[in-house]
Amino acid sequence: MMTGCWLLRPASQVRDTWSRAEDTVVWMVDRCLEQGIGCEVSEDKRRVHAVEQLMDGNDVVWGSWVSESRWAGNYLIVCPNRFWPGLFCPLG
Repeated sequence: MMTGCWLLRPASQVRDTWSRAEDTVVWMVDRCLEQGIGCEVSEDKRRVHAVEQLMDGNDVVWGSWVSESRWAGNYLIVCPNRFWPGLFCPLG
């Protein structure tokens, strides 16, 4: 999936917006903890990497299979998105 396509979704599906990468990553960590999504990389390293990626203008996706048929994913999409300059931010 191309993450920029998330910008085509209705604004009602946007959970929140942030202006600081650090605040965005705090939200992402909280969602993953709620969903029980683990990872092989330490939480601190994962947070630092996510902040760096967002500040460089890259989207961040964290997810995991939580059953044989269910994927739990959280997506941080930079907006405006440098890879999808023709797509507008759902919340303006």
